[in-house]
Amino acid sequence: MKASKTAIAVALSSVFLFGCDFDVGSENKATGPGDNPGGSNPGGGETTPGVNYFAQILDSTEKGTGQLRLKLSESKSETAVSEISAGFLTVDLTYQKNGFINEVDSAENAYIQLYTTTGTSTKDLRGELVLGGGNIKYRFHDGKDENGEDKYSLSDSIGTYELGEELKVTVSWTKNEINYSINDQDLGTFPAINTEAVEYISLKLGDTTYKSNYEVLADNLKIYTGDASNNELIFEDDFDSYGLGHDLNEVRYNRALDVMILSDELDNGGDDNEGDGNDGDINEDGTAVDTLNALINSANVGDTITLAADLDYSTGVIKLNKAVTLDGQNVATITGSACIQITAPGAAVANLAFENSAIGAECGVHDSDSRRGAITVEEAASEDGNPVRLTNLTFDGSKVTQDSLYKKASWVFSSGYAILEDSEFNNLQSRIQNNAFYTSCVSASQRGIEINNNTFEIDDLGDKETAAIKVGNSKSGEIDSGATNCNVTISGNQFTGYNQEISSNAGSGKDRVVAIFANQAGNNIAGNLFN
Repeated sequence: MKASKTAIAVALSSVFLFGCDFDVGSENKATGPGDNPGGSNPGGGETTPGVNYFAQILDSTEKGTGQLRLKLSESKSETAVSEISAGFLTVDLTYQKNGFINEVDSAENAYIQLYTTTGTSTKDLRGELVLGGGNIKYRFHDGKDENGEDKYSLSDSIGTYELGEELKVTVSWTKNEINYSINDQDLGTFPAINTEAVEYISLKLGDTTYKSNYEVLADNLKIYTGDASNNELIFEDDFDSYGLGHDLNEVRYNRALDVMILSDELDNGGDDNEGDGNDGDINEDGTAVDTLNALINSANVGDTITLAADLDYSTGVIKLNKAVTLDGQNVATITGSACIQITAPGAAVANLAFENSAIGAECGVHDSDSRRGAITVEEAASEDGNPVRLTNLTFDGSKVTQDSLYKKASWVFSSGYAILEDSEFNNLQSRIQNNAFYTSCVSASQRGIEINNNTFEIDDLGDKETAAIKVGNSKSGEIDSGATNCNVTISGNQFTGYNQEISSNAGSGKDRVVAIFANQAGNNIAGNLFN
């Protein structure tokens, strides 16, 4: 596992919230159980084993933590024992900034925790190793507090580490003691908090007060009974047997919260190290989009997925098949032929730039003129009171050519229920038939599409039939006279460079460059500015 990798393209703001049933002192506060039980093939898609896979642990929610926990006594752990009185574990860990969660207040600590057969509260710990702020500490029993209750504290520093450094960690325990070592450096032997046999082994990040700006990358987890001279390997996981994006709750682990399987092939730097100089490209096969799709499949409804600024979203279909928000934070850009296909009511795309050089060849179930886009909202994304929201997007039409425009594709095509607002369409071209927004006025799109407070700017170099907003199908330059029940609201928009303002008949010559190509009947068109 390479120490420099930050391998993920996006971050979830709320992922795998199953709740916590343990407490480890002041860093954690108990939270109630969630309602996501996982599934038979968690993480979505096929399980495709690979090489150099590893587990990424995040803490992307304020009320949750990231955790990968094994329970030896569970049959699915596939261990030959249900508890270990004396043994040791080894694991390769990298602790680093994740590059996409940027909170003012951030949960700092990562933990290796050994819980005994008595439970998963602090008092049940055999031992706990803690990484945070460049220091390595351990938890110990610190006598009684003023109320006579047992107190558990973190030690002074017993070692240091560098962000992004790969740490080869060994934790060994006997009945009464526990020893920690990192990269073959012995950090000390200390009294066990609880002397019962170990049943749970946990890798954890963060707390239930803040999100974390950090991540833990874990690989090559091995657990043994016995000691260094006389032992038996009873559990091993190099994470290569899972698919990218796989959720581990339904495999060998007792709990996998905010955990994702990733690969060295997705390496993109992103931490405090210098990176490998690849300018944000993950690989030539569009893996950024593949990874983003895996995260969408793993997300919960209502989550926000943040796209990183320096990754390559240039090929493939981003399949927004769940009511989550994709947020480009005004730094991420869709380029090349990549597109977003939306099939879930309530999904959203915000703060994202589109600088495509090709449109329409990949994105959409319809294969007729104009009915594909850089964003395609399908009929499945239509539910009363639950529109798809497209907010604060920017589109640059300067790179599209006639040859790269598939069947007169639009920038945004909707046959579902969508709201487009506060967005900019720049450098649109009148020499190609390329609408900025088009709805074909099918029944699924008649729930009240809104196009509000956007700007549209087109050049004056051509005379192709093209519109900023097109509502309904057209033939021979005229909108279908029956398209009078489309129920589209168009208000507060600004149009620059168009030769007609509102018309259902494009006419000929440069008049075919129309701002709003629609029947006024059956739509609400008011308060727009035409320059």
